Amino acid sequence: MRREWRRQTARQAGALALVLLLGACSGGERPWWEQQRGSGTPFPAARPIDTVAAGGNYVVRRGDTVYSIARAHDVPLRSVIDTNGLRPPYEIRVGQKIAIPAGRFHVVRRGETVYGISRQYDVDTTSLTNLNRIPPPYTIKVGEKLQVPSRAVKTAGAAASDAAIPVP
Repeated sequence: MRREWRRQTARQAGALALVLLLGACSGGERPWWEQQRGSGTPFPAARPIDTVAAGGNYVVRRGDTVYSIARAHDVPLRSVIDTNGLRPPYEIRVGQKIAIPAGRFHVVRRGETVYGISRQYDVDTTSLTNLNRIPPPYTIKVGEKLQVPSRAVKTAGAAASDAAIPVP
């Protein structure tokens, strides 16, 4: 009986020691990569990007990608690709001029739906929800600013279904 009690106590003490050891390993307030070097920034500082008004041109610099340019100018990636006639693998060169398409935005009004907005701008609902990261059940709020994709983003399935609708 006494031996069993000692085993149980030893197990509990071992479990407690393990929990305390793991808790001590969790570290301080900063991530491990900052503590290790003490730099305060885990990655090289991002270089400032030349801002171009939507609808302007951007001159490609070293390290730029089509994706980074689209994100920096807050326009859909597909719009940049289509506007510039780029083909896979979407390579760009330093010094190349990239046209930045004018972005389209829509502010949600009372009673509007994703479907209704997509019809208003002649884009498919999938492109609209993906671009704005709207999860199912695709609920939008009054006053929300939605980015509207370019018409070129419209999928073949959506175009085929629209073509099947008779025009009065």
